[in-house]
Amino acid sequence: MRVATTEEFDSFVAIRGGVAYVDLATHGCCSGGLRVVEVTMSPPRGAAAYRTFTAGRIRVAVGPSVGRGPDELALEMTGRRRRSPRGTWDGCAFVP
Repeated sequence: MRVATTEEFDSFVAIRGGVAYVDLATHGCCSGGLRVVEVTMSPPRGAAAYRTFTAGRIRVAVGPSVGRGPDELALEMTGRRRRSPRGTWDGCAFVP
């Protein structure tokens, strides 16, 4: 798995401890569940089971639910007024 980050994302993570935690979350919907990439700066329960990658000047910890993972996990900041971290799975917002 290749981890790609933007400079803005790296700066955001660096001032919040230097580690971004990435995992999958399932959100219910009328046609079934959608799996999306969730990014947080706070260590989740069970963080010891996360695989850690170095991406530039930060570390990215990937949760066990990600499995083998995508070819590319892209991490960036989104939002105009309130910037927040976002991850995409091979360029997609939802996990196939």
